[in-house]
Amino acid sequence: MGNYGILRQAKLIYSRRLVLFSIPFNGDLGLVEDALSTGKVAEVYFAGPGRGDASSAHARKVVERGVLLKLLSLCRRSKVRTNLLCNSFTLAFERLPSVFRLIRSLPCVDAVTVADPFALPAFRKAFPKKELQASVIMALDSVEKVEAALRLGATSVCLATRLNRDAQALEAVKRLKRRFPGFKVKLLANHTCRAECVFSAWHYLSYALQDRVRFEQRQCFCPATTRKELADVPFIRPEDVASYARKGWADMFKLAYRNSDSDVLRRVYDAYFGGG
Repeated sequence: MGNYGILRQAKLIYSRRLVLFSIPFNGDLGLVEDALSTGKVAEVYFAGPGRGDASSAHARKVVERGVLLKLLSLCRRSKVRTNLLCNSFTLAFERLPSVFRLIRSLPCVDAVTVADPFALPAFRKAFPKKELQASVIMALDSVEKVEAALRLGATSVCLATRLNRDAQALEAVKRLKRRFPGFKVKLLANHTCRAECVFSAWHYLSYALQDRVRFEQRQCFCPATTRKELADVPFIRPEDVASYARKGWADMFKLAYRNSDSDVLRRVYDAYFGGG
């Protein structure tokens, strides 16, 4: 192989390494192990065990602490980052002390996802060296909002899904790295709700309050059904993730959802890992 061929192959390998994924833990350690074996996973995100779950939506299956510790050990052996979801809407007004105790009790938690902007400064003060990720629930849909989250203490952001196909906005967010070196951008690739869904904020709030109020409706009230509505769902196609990464629009792609069954997540992984 000539020098050009070697350089081209090295460039292709490098570009593929840029496509990194954050995957959910739904309680299936075997599924995570299989996903990690592909070399495509850079991060696993998960909720706290049982009553320690401070995420926006409780999983159908409660993960016991022992299983969670096995997950953390698996990720550590595989040199994959771990991300604890603490993205309840109302975290700052409820149980920050207990959440902080949980974080300190878990080994090898590399990052914490936070949705409540009031809570970000408290997290930054309590954990000055941890990565704090602004959740997609924070609805960071402009450069100004992203900058505000960074000034509050976030070191990475998961952008609002409405920006997934907005090249101008993604370029503007990328330029923020000149003033905030080191901050990372994540995009939720396979979001299923239509852009500008009027019920999205209500869904997150209902999950945050589910221990106090009973809600019968858990699914989206306005699912996409027509061809036009499906086109409005701001997902990123598996075949496009490599292009996004090369353009510097995303440092990582988040795949959902942790409430999904393992067979569903396997299909999601097969599509995105192959496309990237």
